[in-house]
Amino acid sequence: MSLGLGDKKNCDVEHFKTRFSVHRIRELAPTFTDTQREWIHDAGVGALLSMSAFSVPVKLVQWIMKHIDPLLSEFRLKNKVFVIDRPLVCKILELQNGTRPLNLFPDPENMEAVMPIRDQYKEGDRAKLKKCIEVLKASKDRESFIRSFMLLALGTVYCPGTSNDVSMEYVNSLIDTSELQTYDWAGHIIEVLMDEVKKYQNFSPARLQQDHQMGSCLPILAIAYMDHLDIPVDRGSHHINYDLPRICNVSNKDFMFVMEVDKSRLQPNVYGKLPIPDKYLLLVLPL
Repeated sequence: MSLGLGDKKNCDVEHFKTRFSVHRIRELAPTFTDTQREWIHDAGVGALLSMSAFSVPVKLVQWIMKHIDPLLSEFRLKNKVFVIDRPLVCKILELQNGTRPLNLFPDPENMEAVMPIRDQYKEGDRAKLKKCIEVLKASKDRESFIRSFMLLALGTVYCPGTSNDVSMEYVNSLIDTSELQTYDWAGHIIEVLMDEVKKYQNFSPARLQQDHQMGSCLPILAIAYMDHLDIPVDRGSHHINYDLPRICNVSNKDFMFVMEVDKSRLQPNVYGKLPIPDKYLLLVLPL
């Protein structure tokens, strides 16, 4: 799918594509039983049930990525700096985060437990999102349901890839879903996001004129940037709702408003007009 605000005005950025979508889970959420919803909340990912219906402002995200230092996970523009860190990601996504690194490589001793789980999501050599949703709908026990729900969340919201699949590397950390909150999901999401930023920064001008699929949770960049801006209260009639978790309160109107008041008056698709409040400013030393 193309990344944009859902209208034809974004046809000039149609080469920028992503699998990020809140809509698959939003469509499924009303079908869950009270017990299943309770399982999701107990797993620490209940915010996914109340996500706003929004997409990503492509032009703003593209501009932000040009000003990200992926090594430091920092946005830098002159003297304006903010860090994409774990607390920020947890506020946006309302993750109950732990400290254990994700286990992305199967332990040979656990292969007998891992392989049957992987196989139920596969159609041929791939584990497609459609199949994951089928397994989720058919799940009767908590373990299978939460595992399938997390794989769907990772494949559409937290860490979507560039194909219409769910990644089986996460199964190794979802064998025992009672340990889900012990893992450093926020740290992993940041790592995947910065890898995508680095990939985008390395695209040649010619490559940018061709279709390019982008993975990761790109809205984090737009929401973080928006939330760090010092927006005068008298700018227009729109007022941003900053309630947490942000993923449940952000809207396309918020993005459109920010893009309007923060855009350059001289250059198209360039932002950065508004300041960042003093409480966010850091001293930037010459490189």
